[in-house]
Amino acid sequence: MFLGGSNLALGALQITPDSQNSDLENQMGRVLYKTPFRLWKPGRSTIASFNATFTLNIYPKTNPIGGEGLAFIITSEPDLPGNSNGQWLGIANETTNLSPLNSIVAVEFDTKKSYMDDIDGNHVGVDVDGINSINQLSLAGTGVNLSGGEDVTVNVRYDGVSKSLAFISTDVKGRKISLFLILIILIAILIAVLILVIIGMGIKLRLLIRRIRNLVTGAPPSIGPRNFRYEEIQAGTDNFRTVLGRGGQGTVYKGHLRGKDVAVKRINMERQGAEETFEAEAVISQLYHRNLVKLIGWCTGERESLLVYEYFPKGSLDRILFPSEGCPAAAQELAKLTWAVRRDIITGVASALEYLHDLCQRNSVLHRDVKASNVMLDDHRRARLGDFGLRRILLSGDTHTSTRTAGTPGFIAPECYINGQASRESDVFAFGVFSMEVVCGRVTYDQHEECPYIVDWLWHHHGSGLITSAVDRRLENVDVEEARRVLVLSLACCHTNHRMRPTIRTVLRVLSGEDPVPVVPLVRPPMERFARKFLSSSPSVL
Repeated sequence: MFLGGSNLALGALQITPDSQNSDLENQMGRVLYKTPFRLWKPGRSTIASFNATFTLNIYPKTNPIGGEGLAFIITSEPDLPGNSNGQWLGIANETTNLSPLNSIVAVEFDTKKSYMDDIDGNHVGVDVDGINSINQLSLAGTGVNLSGGEDVTVNVRYDGVSKSLAFISTDVKGRKISLFLILIILIAILIAVLILVIIGMGIKLRLLIRRIRNLVTGAPPSIGPRNFRYEEIQAGTDNFRTVLGRGGQGTVYKGHLRGKDVAVKRINMERQGAEETFEAEAVISQLYHRNLVKLIGWCTGERESLLVYEYFPKGSLDRILFPSEGCPAAAQELAKLTWAVRRDIITGVASALEYLHDLCQRNSVLHRDVKASNVMLDDHRRARLGDFGLRRILLSGDTHTSTRTAGTPGFIAPECYINGQASRESDVFAFGVFSMEVVCGRVTYDQHEECPYIVDWLWHHHGSGLITSAVDRRLENVDVEEARRVLVLSLACCHTNHRMRPTIRTVLRVLSGEDPVPVVPLVRPPMERFARKFLSSSPSVL
């Protein structure tokens, strides 16, 4: 199936017009594998494995710089996105890029450094839901030049059991390069098609499909976070000069390490506990998800531990949702938090929690403090759930017992005050409160309201049949039905009885429309006496 400027000529698939007289600027095309296939069957968690081998030949029509690159894509949407030429590689456009609803996974063969995060102008990367690579490998020094006008044979393999993706390339001189990328995701697609895409601005491609067959292959893990020297972090933060924020577990500073802006969290080991800190570091170093704040490295001493995270100039979501007076930058960002953006933020945080609860390797992880102030926004306003100091590994069973109740009042589930047990259900409760914050644009506790706590306030609206009137009045062009769905779902997440709350996986299915909205009583079920006593106390971080 040919789309855009693609065609069959000279015994090969031409993804852009193959003509001396054709204008190749801003051209794009797609060639689709004819028969769609299922990546998995309903009721089964194992994703199908696949193997694709092909030979590509790219050379620039306009020297010295050609176009942007080629992408091997798996998607449920065969149509070529509008305005997806150039650096968008035909994968997405400015509107759809990084949307959780985009449902695209791509292996990109990039011939140009189009973004700051691109490693160079000759690399291979793995993209999820857009053109931002979650992992990439440079071909510099390998002898392979993607836009050199020579045949390059490529083998892409996906192992549905280990969820690993391998890329192997052999150039025209027979040199073999084996590059492995880890892809730990669950692709939200039932019917998928294989797509080969190349974007023009002067690129001409000859692509020969050799064979496609099923194969299972493994892959070694990618390089994770590193251990920094204390002196390096101290110098990079200018002796911990610029404070980004303070919390119950430590202070966060801005720094600059090895060419990148970073956020450094400084944790007091005596207050936090050395064993707890070491445990958190061990867990964090093994986690990766597109909606989690990425850990770059750490440094552990006798009295304090330093965690180095990626830095987000936009800051935390709460500073944008609830801007301080005299902060025009935050007010401008608030105007950009449209309904679609807020919906995607909620979905992104739910996706991160699903990964922590159910999809990360070996152990299930609790976050224990989901709230807007722990959600960062990247340059594309994609949610990144952070602050992992409160996480725990669930080696067995479904709960973690602590002598102190961790979290923030208003976000803490009622049962946690009674038995001191954090669980997946208590994370879901906090997620429900977080969703209310995002949709309603209201702080969790407002002493000026008749119902100061947002959960009680929203349940009152629900009981009055006016739940959609709770939507943030600053929002325009709201999808009312979607808003109602999210608000009722958030109430279900905050059910007093933890057994009645949906799992985070069910939450995602409701958000996507796959499952119906849970039935929620018009009146909030009564709380246990001790839980109500604690919830009525003034809010502060514990």
